[in-house]
Amino acid sequence: MGDYASMSVKEIDALLSHSESDDLSRIIPELSLDERSGVKKLVLKYNTKQQKISIEKKRIENLKRTEEQLYEDGYRLIAGTDEVGRGPLCGPVVSAAVILPRESRILYINDSKQLSQKKREELCELILSEAVGVGIGIVDNRRIDQINILNATKESMVLALNNLSQKPDILLLDAMTIAADIKQRSFIKGDASVYSIAAASIVAKVTRDRMMEEYDPIYPQYGLKSNKGYGSSEHIQAIREYGPTPIHRMSFIHSFLPRQTNRKIGQKWEDRASEYLMGIGYELVQKNYVRAGGELDLIMKDGEEYVFCEVKARSDASFGAPEEFVDVKKQQRMIMTAQNYMAEKAIFQIGRFDVVAIEFDANDTYKIRHLKNAFGA
Repeated sequence: MGDYASMSVKEIDALLSHSESDDLSRIIPELSLDERSGVKKLVLKYNTKQQKISIEKKRIENLKRTEEQLYEDGYRLIAGTDEVGRGPLCGPVVSAAVILPRESRILYINDSKQLSQKKREELCELILSEAVGVGIGIVDNRRIDQINILNATKESMVLALNNLSQKPDILLLDAMTIAADIKQRSFIKGDASVYSIAAASIVAKVTRDRMMEEYDPIYPQYGLKSNKGYGSSEHIQAIREYGPTPIHRMSFIHSFLPRQTNRKIGQKWEDRASEYLMGIGYELVQKNYVRAGGELDLIMKDGEEYVFCEVKARSDASFGAPEEFVDVKKQQRMIMTAQNYMAEKAIFQIGRFDVVAIEFDANDTYKIRHLKNAFGA
């Protein structure tokens, strides 16, 4: 039985704890001949561990079936991609694209939602150390508000793909297809059934979680370190009490804000816009004209001409200037509402539509751009 009989139970435990799986397979049968009760318990413990590892290896082989078939079909660089952050109330949506070598067999890779934070962190480091290529795509909350979460998710996946150091032969996605010039295959619950997609889900999750943890000391009232931007009761209560931050998705949280809070925020910038316009010679006719189906922030007069103004304020224009948020549907509603106003007031001249775009920062420093004739009736 080798030298194990001369070793203490504690020494044997230390040996086993530092042994690789293949070594355990060799050592444990020899130790099973040891009559000491402490050694018998260790043999049982590590036999159980070996059985679990064997089961895990078989699970990983099942996860690899899709990639293995693709390798057999001639593909060489196979990328899996997945996103994290479609549901939170604030922060970005993050995607990762990961290319792993054919021989990769990282145990415990799984859908990131099925793993503890500690395990995700450990696996992320292993994935990054083995990967042939990793690309990350991040789409900001402002962009999410602008184009909606589904389109923002797809955009983040395109960015992740473009940020890979090598172009893959095929892209594997979780229930999604994207606008990219590359062969794609989509899998329902792919993050739980395809190895490279699961790996991408882990990298994306760890990346986004770290971002939210960095935001936590900046916005300490919202509990971002623990909730990662998702709608916990603590987070929702903070929104109601303190209002939104620059990283909140306004399209996600409007129902949590009292109408008067939304109105107060908008009123502040409408007041500054009207002050600006009056400062260059315009006459204020009315603020906040509301009729069924539409609203006009400001009705001004430029000489004898009526001017219907939309005021758009944004704290960060890096994902689109404020005026870009006045989309076609908004324009149509404004035109209809302006027509209602002019009919109501028996005004028969043609008015024009302007946009006042305001960009501001955390110090309340702002700049105004006035876009005349931004769109036509």
